[in-house]
This record gives sequence, C-alpha cells and structure tokens, in this order.
Amino acid sequence: MNYSEFKSALIYDSFRVLSLQEAIDLMLRFPDIYTDIDFGGKSPELAINLIQENFYKYGYALSDRFIIEIYSFSDYEKINSLHHFKNYLFTESLFNNGKDLTDSQRDEIIDFCNKKSIKTVAVYSSYITKNITEKYSKAGIAVIAYGEIANSVEDFGSLKELGCSGIQSDCVENKDWWAYGDK
Repeated sequence: MNYSEFKSALIYDSFRVLSLQEAIDLMLRFPDIYTDIDFGGKSPELAINLIQENFYKYGYALSDRFIIEIYSFSDYEKINSLHHFKNYLFTESLFNNGKDLTDSQRDEIIDFCNKKSIKTVAVYSSYITKNITEKYSKAGIAVIAYGEIANSVEDFGSLKELGCSGIQSDCVENKDWWAYGDK
C-alpha cells in the first residue's frame, strides 16, 4: 500500500488513519497523549529514523511519549542502537509464531524485560489466564490484552478479572475499561 492509499483508508469504515506527522502534531497540542509505534515485527529502522528527524525539530521530550512495541529481543536491540526510548511494550504474538507461549518462553521474556526495564507485555486475549497475569505481575510487569475479547465491551471484563492492567482495543473506550465492575 502506498502513502496515498494508506491515508485514504478508513478503519471500520469510520476512522481515518494518522500519519506520523499528524500524531506528532497532536502530541504537541496535547501533552498527555502517548503514541504507540507498532512495527508489526518488521524492520523498524525507517520509522525510527523518521521519529528521530522529528526529535531534531521538536526536541527529545517527545521521545518519552512514544511507546515502542517490540516482538523480539532483536527488535529491541535494533531500535535501541538507533535511539533509546523510555517506554517499550513487548508483544508476545511473534515470539512463538502466533502460538501460545510455554512457561519457559515467558520466563525468557520476563528476564529480558527486567534487564531492559520494560514494564509491560501484551498477550493475546484468548491465551490469558490468571497464572499468566500473576507470573508477569510477580516480576513487576503489567499485562495488556489484545485480540477479540479485548475488542468487546461485553466480553473484556473477564480480562480485568484475570488481572490485566489494560487492553489494546480497536473499539472499547477508556471509560468502558475504568467503569467495568461499577455497574
């Protein structure tokens, strides 16, 4: 998809996509906005270089408001060699080719995250159990859920009950997450 096609695409036939510059413009206007940069497991160098160009224009303070999503230990190393960001999110999905992880694989992720001060891991919502959230929590790492269950206001409550700290959702709003259980 080229840039023109990207910019004209609608998400759920309603929402327009933002360019990096539009996201940065919003970050400059609203100091409480954080932007998640998701490379989808692809090479991050081009995007990091574009982000760095904006640091030169607007200052490095914006750097602390990017959440860099990584899928592997090598993603972190590549990105960190270009620029060290304050906030990373380790997403499990590509660590085991989209399959659920074993306890020993999660132990590897916990060890890596603790060494690199990564405080949040994203886990596919269908794989989340109380044992998984407790395992990460005991290591000081928050679990964020994503996937089908996290996209349904009617269903995501179970994720909160299992110990998730939050969700990545295409359609559930922040107010829904915080209001869950108050009804």
